[in-house]
Amino acid sequence: MLQWITRMRIDGFRCMVCVNRIERVLEKHGAERVHVDPVRHFGTVTFTGEKADAETYIEAIEDLGYEVSLLTIVPIENE
Repeated sequence: MLQWITRMRIDGFRCMVCVNRIERVLEKHGAERVHVDPVRHFGTVTFTGEKADAETYIEAIEDLGYEVSLLTIVPIENE
C-alpha cells in the first residue's frame, strides 16, 4: 500500500486544546503522523492506504465541529 501526505486548511479552532483534540482523533483513525499548526490553521496527515482514505480524516475533523478544506494529497515516494 502507498503512503500519502494530506495537507488541509482547518478553521474554527483557537487553542492548543483544540489542536490536541484534532491530533488525537486522527491518530485514533490510523494516521501515522499528524501536525496541526494553530497559527496558520493548517494541518498535515500522513497515512498508509488508499488515496480515498483521506476523506476519513477530513470527516473525523468535521465531526469535531471544525471546517476542513482539502488542499493537497500526494503519495510519498518510498526509496
